Amino acid sequence: MSPGTARTSRLCRSSSAATFSLEDDEARRKLAKDPGNGLLKYQVVFGEGHGVAWELSETWNCQIGYYAQTAEEWATKNLIV
Repeated sequence: MSPGTARTSRLCRSSSAATFSLEDDEARRKLAKDPGNGLLKYQVVFGEGHGVAWELSETWNCQIGYYAQTAEEWATKNLIV
């Protein structure tokens, strides 16, 4: 797929096996006191170990027609296996 071509049929999915520990729900307590804190939101979402997914057609990049290559595409082009 060439740059500028929007992709709409595939979901972006988190594939990382790394998780964060939510020791005593500390990040959740801090987030309740500071709900606008993006870093704490990130820690809570990814600390649960579920990751996130979204429909590509709903992303800002797709809506403006910007194509960003996937990690798999980058690796195929740039890594020697």
